[in-house]
Amino acid sequence: MKAIALLLALCLLIPAAQAGKHKQKIGLPAAVSPAYVKECGDCHVAFPPQLLSARDWQSVMANLEKHYGDNAEIADKTRQEITDFLVRNADSRAYSAGANSARWPLPKLTETDWFRHEHRKIANTLWTDPQVRSASNCAACHSRAEQGSYREEELRMPGGARHGHW
Repeated sequence: MKAIALLLALCLLIPAAQAGKHKQKIGLPAAVSPAYVKECGDCHVAFPPQLLSARDWQSVMANLEKHYGDNAEIADKTRQEITDFLVRNADSRAYSAGANSARWPLPKLTETDWFRHEHRKIANTLWTDPQVRSASNCAACHSRAEQGSYREEELRMPGGARHGHW
């Protein structure tokens, strides 16, 4: 009887844990690294560190000379400071995105379970919209992405649609 009760409890907890994985708060930590915002945020939104695992961030930072088709090399001291910040704030529950192809041997946050879950209702044509251009262009729809906020109430879709109206 105890075994059945334990099995039932596990069956109830596992789906709850899986659902919680997608409900985590995503954003820049209060103690954000100024070097991260300056160096990474200069070319694209400084992505929330929780979007990738520590291993993925280490891979990204170790390969800045081949950063998704660009050379994003920075001074070693700055690279280490940013790596430490990202690893310290990475989501330990995040599934490693891993290498995705020969062209992009680095992890892509747009291929994580979290990203796919959060964007599951978005039509694939949105990513090729001239105002968006890429799934990694968070600021195209998230009006406060540069401040590290991704709240649904702040969504502004191309063409002026707001959350719940696309």
